Amino acid sequence: MSFTTIRSLPLPLISILLLSALAAAQQCYSPSGQTLDSTYTTCKPKSGVQHSGCCASTDICLDSGLCMATNGVYMGTLFQRGCTDPTGQGAGCAKLCPSTPSVASWNIQTCDYGSYCCRASSDHQNCCTDSLAPRFQTTDLGSLQLPTSSSPSSKEPTAPTPATAITTKPNQHPLKRQQTTNTTTTITINSSPSANLCPSSPSQIKLISSIIGGSLGAVILALLATILWLAKREKRQRKLKQHYESQVQKSWAIRTLMIDRGSKGLMEEIGRPLLYEERAGSM
Repeated sequence: MSFTTIRSLPLPLISILLLSALAAAQQCYSPSGQTLDSTYTTCKPKSGVQHSGCCASTDICLDSGLCMATNGVYMGTLFQRGCTDPTGQGAGCAKLCPSTPSVASWNIQTCDYGSYCCRASSDHQNCCTDSLAPRFQTTDLGSLQLPTSSSPSSKEPTAPTPATAITTKPNQHPLKRQQTTNTTTTITINSSPSANLCPSSPSQIKLISSIIGGSLGAVILALLATILWLAKREKRQRKLKQHYESQVQKSWAIRTLMIDRGSKGLMEEIGRPLLYEERAGSM
């Protein structure tokens, strides 16, 4: 259709044709060539490239034509969902996983650094151990195409608040001030003298001092009485110990004397010294 023919058409028909061409240019197709519904949107094409990748409305586009899921159990997973080129061979289309009629979209799994495999989007099996799964190697899967946020609009400067003037009348109490603004309103502020929050009198101070002094005196007297009682107790125990030791010494002296006298009497009777066994028996 030539340009002259287009100009001869009615304006409503030209608008319909333009909208149809625009819709056809924005149509998304799966890797198997099927038309995708309105839940898929086109990504931003690269500069000078006609076609671009297609992703779900909740995905984040990559400039390589891949998509990154952002919700559900697949969050962070890369997909090859489709392209605006029905053949999938356009310059802006992702061609890492093959185009096959049996797979509507691909789920990309990482096997090793730079090594990946392709599996169906609904497949949860490990494709790295599947010898029949498509594989590819790359060190660049693309960069995220994050939406740019519009710069916040500058706030308009607010009007300054009216200045407040405070005047004091000469014959007025110092604590009564008249406050006036640039309007006709006059406000009089009456402030009462501050209350004495810490009243104190000599009698109260003496009472508190006597209470504290009496308490300390009672504690000191109790300590002195305890010390005296402990000293008397120790002195008494020392005397008892000395008395006990003296009694023990006297008992041993008397016993030794009795043993010596008994041994001498037996020696005089038998005419010889006593043996140890005999002396023990006489005891």
